[in-house]
Amino acid sequence: MDKKIILGIFVVVALLGGIFWFQEKKLGVSTQPESISSVDNGDSRKKTLIYTEQLNLKFSLDILKFWGIREVFQYPVNPEVFYYISNSNAGKSATVSKFDTSKVEDFLHKESYDLPKYNENVFLDNFYGDLELRGVGFDGDKFVFAKTSRDNSPGPCFSPWFYESLNYIEVDSTPAVRKPYSLSNAKLTELKEEEKRCRETL
Repeated sequence: MDKKIILGIFVVVALLGGIFWFQEKKLGVSTQPESISSVDNGDSRKKTLIYTEQLNLKFSLDILKFWGIREVFQYPVNPEVFYYISNSNAGKSATVSKFDTSKVEDFLHKESYDLPKYNENVFLDNFYGDLELRGVGFDGDKFVFAKTSRDNSPGPCFSPWFYESLNYIEVDSTPAVRKPYSLSNAKLTELKEEEKRCRETL
């Protein structure tokens, strides 16, 4: 090939490259691809959140239809695990139960399954008087609950963490042993602030 032609091609390529670099600099456009790991992590977190919410909704509806349980508590460490409390109609006993959805094959898409088969009663409490156990929530690996009168209705801004005589059982402990639970000062301050904000909206 003629040297002049080769030289001409080289000049054109260099000129186009210079123009591209100048426009990129001027507009602040980056040609570097977004970090693949950051994109993957974002997608992964989103999928996990959606999966967690779907599990909560499905199990809440399933347990409500089957036993009339109105409140379930999803274990933050393992969203496939749920705890809930069932109180006897006579007001003399209550049971804390655990349900692991991972034991049910294709749980999210299964319309019906043998719920009692996979249900695990982990703690039974017997008491006198018109009482009941109420779930409060999780603190790490502790499932916290309270014993109170069945007609106790403390109001819209009341946090269940303020119930008297809070107790807990450790998740996956065998046998489950009830122990007294105390709020940390940090948690107490946080809850009081939430209650204050709630009252301001009333």
